[in-house]
Amino acid sequence: MGFLLIIPAFLALLISYVAPSIKTAWDSFHDGNVFSDGSAEGAGLENYSRIAEDGFFGGLGYAALLALLPVITMCVAGALLAWLTHRGGTVVRRSVRLALAVPMVLISPVGMAGAWMLLRGGGGPVAVMLAFWLSLYGLFIGVGVTLFLAALRRPEQSRRQVTAVIAVGVVAGIAVLAFSLQTFYFQTGLTLGRSDGWQTPLSFAYTRTFQLFDIGPAAAANTVLGIVLGLLGLVAVAVLAASRLRGDVLPAREIPSRPFAAGWAVGAYVLLAAALVTVVVGVWPWLSELAGYLDGQRISTDPPEGAVTVQTWVNTWLPALFPTVVGVLLAALGGYGIGVLRPLGRHSEWLLLLFAPWLFVSLGPLAGTWFFWFNDAELTGSWLTLIPPVWLNIPALVIFTLLFHGLAERRAARGGSLGRAVIVPALPMLAVVGGLTYLVHVQNIHWQLITATDKSLYTLPLVAQMIRTTFIGAAGTALPIITVILSAAILGALQWFYLDRVSLRTDTGDGEQR
Repeated sequence: MGFLLIIPAFLALLISYVAPSIKTAWDSFHDGNVFSDGSAEGAGLENYSRIAEDGFFGGLGYAALLALLPVITMCVAGALLAWLTHRGGTVVRRSVRLALAVPMVLISPVGMAGAWMLLRGGGGPVAVMLAFWLSLYGLFIGVGVTLFLAALRRPEQSRRQVTAVIAVGVVAGIAVLAFSLQTFYFQTGLTLGRSDGWQTPLSFAYTRTFQLFDIGPAAAANTVLGIVLGLLGLVAVAVLAASRLRGDVLPAREIPSRPFAAGWAVGAYVLLAAALVTVVVGVWPWLSELAGYLDGQRISTDPPEGAVTVQTWVNTWLPALFPTVVGVLLAALGGYGIGVLRPLGRHSEWLLLLFAPWLFVSLGPLAGTWFFWFNDAELTGSWLTLIPPVWLNIPALVIFTLLFHGLAERRAARGGSLGRAVIVPALPMLAVVGGLTYLVHVQNIHWQLITATDKSLYTLPLVAQMIRTTFIGAAGTALPIITVILSAAILGALQWFYLDRVSLRTDTGDGEQR
């Protein structure tokens, strides 16, 4: 039964990731362009030589450099704030969680990068690095604190707790690196797509596919990026499996109320204040434009008449819903099969290696292949192409595997029905993972730029990107303020009532849990 429950996730993996990866790799060894008749001659390694001459590997290194400050933010500042918060007591822990709820949902590359460009101008690599780090600082510090608080959640202090913290830190750092390697709009928006040898990998591939119409070099760039991301995914899964990390949701009655510790609380609040000041600095261009002021001048905050229609709202919110629901549910089903039914016994987590090469691969490196497949099927210009063809959320599969494993162990040790002890505690995680996935799909300007070939297919981020060339303002178009308020309220409730009870732990390898 465990293997049977994995099959739907594995089939979705083949369709969404494996098949387009193979086609992308195939195209990288052939000549061809958008206007070819479908025939392509073998090119050997010529496309790889061409991208090396055009500065792709320098851009790859630059994208990796973008991860430096975010990794420090999440794995150092986040870990330190989590430690101080954990020692400060229950009141401190919950107040810090709530304070970081709003910064964590400010996920709008178009809104943030566009506002940064208007207020502070574009610039070179350093400007892009600062804009990327500061604009998303709230996300990095918030996720870091949430993860490390979960690793510190067990009441006892032991070497096993240290192991959990180290494993979480390593995987979080790898994830931030993979995320940075797939940066698109922060580089494209702040440099207006300028190509001067330090384009990020996705910008490089986008330019060669949809501006130069040269498939071979673009496929070679995406293949190299895919290989790097695949190696990172394999390392991350190996760390999780080797450390025997698993999740748990502690019953509220078993969580002791930690007394207020003034010394630790002062340290936590000082560091939290510094983090929030940094968040405000990062989002200040967006806030200034949202409030209707830019360089002290009053501006309009409403988009031009007719720019946003009912169809625009439908295009924004509905297509993203399908891959979110299907991808997260298949991940939960597969995670249950591996984490609860344990088809390989204590080694079942190693089954995640089947999915590991695509753990951190977004739609970006595969977008060109998917677009041409849609074109061959004569779907170009169809509303259906707005639906991101990602039918499995692989990070969610890993999360649910670890969570179900820990919940199943708790049930085995303490009894209780399967539904009440395992399934019910995992349900809120569907909202956590699903909500984040949904926001990411909604704000995926890269896929929207590729597929929205007609004005009737425009989305809110795409409208915000389009009107910036002729109109100043409308910062709230890409990420409506009502979305921020609702998302922050939901996340705040989950932080208070659910995520505060989630823990990450390891065991001794012989079944003894710590």
